[in-house]
Formats: sequence, C-alpha cells, structure tokens
Amino acid sequence: MTESELHPKQTLAILLGASSYRRAPKLAQGRAFYNSAQDFYEYLLASEGLGLPRENINWLFDDSRSPSDQLQDIRDFLENRSAHLRNEGTEPQDLVLFYVGHGLFWGSEHTYSFAIRATDEEGEGLTSIRASDLATVIKAHARFLRKFIILDCCFSAAAYREFQSGPLTASRIKLLDELPQRGTSLLCSASAHDPSLAPAKLPRTMFSNGLLKSLSQGHTSLGPRLSLCELGDLIKLQIREDYPDIGLRPEIHSPDQREGDVAFIPVFPNPAYWEARRKAEAEQARAEVEAREMPEAERRTQEAAEERKRKAEAEQARAEAEAREMAAAESRAKEVAEGARRQAEVERTRAEAEAREKAKAERRAQEAADKVWRKEEAEQSGAQAEARVMEVTGAILFIFVVEHMLGNLLIFGGPDPLNRYGHFTQNIVWVERIVLLAAVVLYIITTIRLALREKRAEPDGYSRRDAINFSYASRTIYWSGTLILAFVIFHLLHLVAGITVPGVEFIDVDVYHNVVSGFQVWWVSAWYIFAICVLGVYLRCMFQSVGLKHPRYAPALKQAATWIVVAIVLGYISIPISVLLGLVK
Repeated sequence: MTESELHPKQTLAILLGASSYRRAPKLAQGRAFYNSAQDFYEYLLASEGLGLPRENINWLFDDSRSPSDQLQDIRDFLENRSAHLRNEGTEPQDLVLFYVGHGLFWGSEHTYSFAIRATDEEGEGLTSIRASDLATVIKAHARFLRKFIILDCCFSAAAYREFQSGPLTASRIKLLDELPQRGTSLLCSASAHDPSLAPAKLPRTMFSNGLLKSLSQGHTSLGPRLSLCELGDLIKLQIREDYPDIGLRPEIHSPDQREGDVAFIPVFPNPAYWEARRKAEAEQARAEVEAREMPEAERRTQEAAEERKRKAEAEQARAEAEAREMAAAESRAKEVAEGARRQAEVERTRAEAEAREKAKAERRAQEAADKVWRKEEAEQSGAQAEARVMEVTGAILFIFVVEHMLGNLLIFGGPDPLNRYGHFTQNIVWVERIVLLAAVVLYIITTIRLALREKRAEPDGYSRRDAINFSYASRTIYWSGTLILAFVIFHLLHLVAGITVPGVEFIDVDVYHNVVSGFQVWWVSAWYIFAICVLGVYLRCMFQSVGLKHPRYAPALKQAATWIVVAIVLGYISIPISVLLGLVK
C-alpha cells in the first residue's frame, strides 16, 4: 500500500458509542462521552481538521436502535457512499471509525462487545455490538480501504470515582483478532495494564481530551500531516502534561504490516507545522525585502547627505544676503523713523483739534437727545392718558350698546314690553344720552388723536405696504368716527324728538309705534343697518383698544370679540329687517 495523503472527499467516517445507558445503570454515564464524540465530529467537518463532507460521516452516537439495526446502517452507509463516489469518478480510500463508551466481555468465551444506548445489563452481549460482527461488516464493505480505528473505551468511575475495571489486554487482543488484517491500524486509549480514565469534572474523557488537543495543536518538529503513530505519541505527552501523576499511555497496533503499516501514513493536519511554516515564510519574505531594499537605502542615504550639503550652502548664502539686507534695512529704518516722528507730530496736532471738535459735537448731540427725550416723555404721558380715556369711554359705550340692544329686542314681545321699557327709562334717559354722547365724542376724538400721533411717529419713507398691518377701523378713523357721531344724533332726533322722518306720525308715549313706523321707511332702515355695521367694526376695534390683548391668549380673545360683535350687530339689525319683512307690525 502506498503512503499517500488522506483526501477528504474519498474518506468515510463512522462515530459509535453512547453517553447514557438506561437499561445498564451500572455502566458509567455522563456528558463527557457525548462531548468527546461531538467535538471529534466537528473536527472531521472543520476546514482546519479533516474537512470531510457532511454526507461522508455516519453519526450513530447515542443511537437507541438495536445492534443489528446499527450494523445494518453501517453496511448501508459504506455501500451507498462507495457507490456514489464511484459514480462521480472517484474511489473511496480511507475509513475513520471512532468509538467512545464501554467495552464489555460476556459469556464463557469472553466475547468482546461495544456498549451502546440499547445495552441491557441482563443481556449485555446480546444488546451490544460484538466486535466480531463489526469486523465482519468492515471486512465485507471496506476491504480495500485504509482503516484508522480510534477506540476510547474500557474506562469508568469505580475505583477512582471515574474508573471502569476490565482487562484491557484481553479486549485489545480480541479486537485485533476480529478486524481485517490488511491496511488496518488501531489507536487504543490505554495500555495493556492500565484502564482508561474519565475525570468527573473534565468536559471530555481523558483520552479524547488529549486526542483533540493534539489534533488542534500539533507539534512543530513533525511534518505537515500527522500519522496515527505520531498522534499517539502526542496524546501520551498531552496526558502526561495534564495529569503527571497518572501513568496512562495510549498504544498503536497494526495487525498486518506486510503491505506497509498504515499507522505511519500522514493523515491528520499538523497545525503547528503550518503555523511555523507561515512564520518562516513571512520571515523569509521580510528578509528578501530587506535584502532588496538595502542598496536602495544606501543610495537614499547618499542622496540625503548631498541634499544636506546643498541645504547648508544655500543656508550660508541666505544668511549672508540677510546680513546685507539687514544693514540696508537699518538705514532705511532710521529714515523712516525720522519721517514717522515728524508725521506723528502733525497727527498729534490734528488729533487734538479733532478731539476738541468732537467734544463740541457730542455736547450738541447730547443736548438734542435730551430735548427729544423730554418730548418723547411728554408724548408718551399724553398717549397713556388718552389710552385710559379710550378704555373708560369704550367700556361705557359697550355697556350702553349691550343694554340698549337688550331693551330694543323687547319689540318682539309686542307693544307693551317695549313701551314699559321706554317709560321706565324716561326719567333717566336724558342723563344717559348725554353721558353716552359725551363718551362717544371723547372716544372718537381720542382715537383720532392717537392715530395722528402714530402717523407723526412714522419715519420718513414709510412703506405703504406696511400699512396693511393696521385694522380697517384705524385706517378709516377720520371719516367713520364722524359717521358714528352723525348716526347717534340722527337716532336721537328720530326716536326721541320725532323730527327727522317726514310723513311719519310720532307719538311721544308709544315707543313701539315710533320704532315700527320709522323702520317701515326703507331708507331709514337702510341707514340704521349701515350705521350698526360700522358700529360693529368700531366695537371690534374697541376690544383691542381697551387692553384685551395677551400674547398667549390673543387668538382666543380675538375670536371671542368677533363673535360678541356679530351677536350685537345681528341683535340690532334684526329689528329693522323684521319690520321691513312684516314680521313686526
């Protein structure tokens, strides 16, 4: 047999064993068995390990089926995968079998078997996989494959809390007798005189822990791949390092070496070799780069020296030129200093004159500012007084308008309520009318004065476009104020004196008759409605003029004022409209 490397695609793997034995509680159980199998399975798949395709691995660990079913599964796996590889144009080359669990002897002939999950302590031999049966399957279906068998068994926790007793020598001899005698090598977990161990707190069995550490670390003194024999030596060193007081020594056995011992074939990747090689290649590459860069560095050093020499010569020439320039500059500086001294004297004389003129100008400006300030103070005091007058007269006007509207609305109750209201107010009506007339006159005059004051306060060139920010009432104050005053006079003459509507009979004691007969004349009603609408605009403006403003509540106050004015206007004009429509007769 030639010693060629292992090829992942041409390699098959089988994992057997169990971590618990429900029907054989005397056998040691624990997570260490499962972790050992799982970690070796991951090593088989990993690209840093053997890198086998997942379909080339048959996982039978913790399989609860019977021994015959598992052997049939192994038989089918070897047949199907071998046929599939041949269909793809390649031949299977290697078989890796890994078992972790318990080795058992039974019967008078001490038949050796591998315990599985279905093992029953009442019939251990019948419910375990016999070594002879496993060997028969391998002989029949993996005859021409190189076989690497790793057995981690014959250990427990009896004598040392983790021991399983049993003659390892007998188990090894029995197994070697049954396995194929061509291209087969075994890596056993213990020597002929030592049992396998599994410390309780170790996540894996002692042997599997050393196996997986050796596979993941390797050794720098060995080649790119490790043979099964070299792997056994590394496991011994690892166990001796981790457990110096335990003399457990794994062994390698090859039954037939006539065509070459497969135990010496490089199979498993050696991480330490590749890491050392990578470092050596990096060091060699660095040395080559340094070797190539050395002449270039010498050239750059020479050029740098020449450059420093040129710079020194240039610096010396520059220093000599600076010295000549400095002497010339000192001569010019003296001339400039003398001229500057004469100029400073001229500037000082001019500055003193300017300071005197500036003091005079500041004094005149301060006097003018004081005069303006006094004028503004007077204007502000007058504006505040006029604002108070507007507040008082506006409040009187609003109270009278509301009270008068409520009294006039009694017309919808018939002649008697309105006439009683008229007779009730007859004794105080002239005092009320005089006060009202005076309030209206004062309010209008004050409004006009404030408007004129604001106009005088506007700067020159005031843009007409900015005037849109004022209300309609403030922009029409000059003629609308006169209009409101004329309406009040007309209203008093119409309904009190009865001398403004020709052809209409006036009855002094019948207020209802005077109102209805007057509003039946269309132009009287039209004039009344028009004047009330103008009054509504004035009332709307009045709410702002009497101080009903607040930055936070301005929108709500503005809306409320609008609705109040609308209600007042509608209340007043509803009377002439009702008379014209014949609703009030």
